[in-house]
Amino acid sequence: MKKTILLLLGIVPASLAASCSTADSTTFTFGSYTYNGQTTTRDCAWITANTSKTADRIATWCGNDDYGSQVSEECPDACGLCSSVPSLSPTASPTVSPTSSPTISAKPSSSPTRPPSPAPSPFPTARPSNIPSQHPSDVPSQVPSDLPSDVPSLKPSDLPSLKPSQVPSDVPSQLPSDLPSQVPSQVPSDLPSLQPSEYPSLEPSAVPSDAPSLEPSEYPSLEPSAVPSDAPTGTPTGSIKPSPSPTAAPIASQTASPTGSPNPNPTGSPTSLCVDSDLRLKFPVNGKMLTRSCEWAGRKDTSNRCSLIGEAACPATCGACPVCADPGIRFKFDYNGKSIARYCEWVGRIPAKVSGRCAATGNICRQTCGKC
Repeated sequence: MKKTILLLLGIVPASLAASCSTADSTTFTFGSYTYNGQTTTRDCAWITANTSKTADRIATWCGNDDYGSQVSEECPDACGLCSSVPSLSPTASPTVSPTSSPTISAKPSSSPTRPPSPAPSPFPTARPSNIPSQHPSDVPSQVPSDLPSDVPSLKPSDLPSLKPSQVPSDVPSQLPSDLPSQVPSQVPSDLPSLQPSEYPSLEPSAVPSDAPSLEPSEYPSLEPSAVPSDAPTGTPTGSIKPSPSPTAAPIASQTASPTGSPNPNPTGSPTSLCVDSDLRLKFPVNGKMLTRSCEWAGRKDTSNRCSLIGEAACPATCGACPVCADPGIRFKFDYNGKSIARYCEWVGRIPAKVSGRCAATGNICRQTCGKC
């Protein structure tokens, strides 16, 4: 039956239609293909190597004559020409009119019935081809593939591939990737990103931005800016120390009832127990230990800097004179010929040495040293 179908389709030559006396050639090959990294050469044994594909391979290749001779002539047994063949003699009285229910050919013909269509088929094939196409299509596919290709495409795809392409696309992708790349680009972008990153960069930029940031930082800068801002802040901080110059108008209120008799021996200048220490203070900021002085706290952005150092460390600058407390940070000072850093707990640890340690630390521990 197989041979009859092949004969009707024009695959079986007339010389082999009646009998089969020649075995399959052991040297004849008709092309090769590469699949999953392995190259397979088609020969007569290949036609029947996979029983589930034998019928398709017979229909596709046995009528092919592009390799020096027709495949069915070189592989008659593999092409099914050596099996029993029913009689091919016509009936005594052939039917003149065609049958009302013609049978549909199970195998395609070896040659097309007409020239190929100039346009691609509107419907995809039911099964993908085992052999990749030798030439890329002129038009990219409308639907992206589920898995990225190992080789970069010559045209941009709608979705980024897992492997970087060797040649960048001329047109950017329509959809951004879900995750940023693990390796930074070798050439920076000419245009800034449309949305800021969720986390700040670990290293400062080499060139400062021309435009200010849209939102202020959560932490104050440790160093003052080189150029002051042109416009004042929208939310000014309250002053915690007096202005270096008096206001235009003096305070009108004065003492309602002065003392009846002034002290005949007034002191030359009253002593103040609330002074800033001139020691270097150590405190953490963003996981790093900084060393600064009270002069740094009063230079600029005093409110925020006092919150970092602690108001008790610089009571005069930070306006904490009414509060009698020791600073909770370490401070550096010279003691017995060495530069050391200690807490106030060390100053008051040995009662017999409190006086000498208070003098060495400049009475920075106001509560411990009784300077409140």
